[in-house]
This record gives sequence, C-alpha cells and structure tokens, in this order.
Amino acid sequence: MIKGSITPLDPEGEAIVFEYNPTSFETAKEASWAEIGVPGLDFPLQQFVKGNLKTLTAELYLNRDAYDTPYDVRAAVAALEALSEITERTGAPPICVFQWGRLDFVCVLGAVSVSYTMFTPDGEPVEATVSLSLRRYVEKDVSFRIPRRDVSLPAPREERKPAF
Repeated sequence: MIKGSITPLDPEGEAIVFEYNPTSFETAKEASWAEIGVPGLDFPLQQFVKGNLKTLTAELYLNRDAYDTPYDVRAAVAALEALSEITERTGAPPICVFQWGRLDFVCVLGAVSVSYTMFTPDGEPVEATVSLSLRRYVEKDVSFRIPRRDVSLPAPREERKPAF
C-alpha cells in the first residue's frame, strides 16, 4: 500500500511520512446562506452568501516499534506540530500537500492534537495517535507544483514467528 505523507510546499520542506496509513479520513464542505424574513410569508427567502473552505480530518498512528532502526515518535510529532507554526520566510504556517494514493489535498494545518498511548519504562513515548484537521488552501490564479517523489522509509521490521 502506498504510504501517505504531508509535504510543505511554501516554503519547501521535507515530507513527513505516515508509518501507518489512516484507516479513514473525513472531508467536509459548507456554504453560507442568509435567511431574510418577509412579513406574511410562511418561510424565509434564502440568499447565498459565500462558500467555505473544504476541510479534511484524519487520525495518524505513530509507533517506533514498526522499525528495526531507531525512530523517535516525539520527533515525528514535533515535525507535524511545526506545520502549524509561522515560518520565517512567509510569516505564516507553511502551505502543504496531504498525499495518499491519488489524493492530493493542498492545505494548511488547522489543528493538531496528540495522544501518547504507550511508553518505555523510562517514560519515552513508543506510540502516539495524532489527529489532524487540514483546511484546503486556495489562492486565485495560483497553483502549486505537487511533488511526486518516492519517500524512503526505514527498513520494516523483519517478521518473526511467535516464540511459543
């Protein structure tokens, strides 16, 4: 299965790859309507006001035990959280692309929340669930070059038979 990723486009940055693809994601799009009450009518007149941005929400699962090589869950979480912080070049958080299979979603990070769910005896996080809320980014007469590159992952853990 193709791994999903989030890649900063402006300013450019390294792709952040998901060890495990989301089991699902949700998109939403709304439109704003104004209701105008007219005396004597049984219903209000409706007028379109504006469209709202499309959003995409997903939960990502991070686990350091998926790899034989050292992997720090906190570093992956910090990289995702950095997508909500302003950059020196633009003075705003980076514009990114969420890619998974044939889905390319140019966006900015609306919210990120993290739940650490397993730890080593010395308190180092082993796994975390990261909830992302992404907001589509659209600029009039501007398009972004979507990167198409293979993202290298650490070698997967060798499958081992149970000891019992």
